Amino acid sequence: MPKATTQKAQSPVTILERLEAGNLSIDEVCALADRSKTGFYSDLKAGLVTIRKIGRRSVVPGPVARRYIAGESVMA
Repeated sequence: MPKATTQKAQSPVTILERLEAGNLSIDEVCALADRSKTGFYSDLKAGLVTIRKIGRRSVVPGPVARRYIAGESVMA
């Protein structure tokens, strides 16, 4: 007899929604910005982008990623 689950099906969160109020992985930001990881980490060191640690993962906050992808300064 199969067990009844109480979990509701969650709708997938799009990248556009995460750019507004979520987090993106470094790989996702590199793909969207057409940058290599080496270039991304160079930009990180230069202060052009910031990351946040969640446990062991490094993520880029959505609004920061949106500005970085558009070529804007994250200091603004």
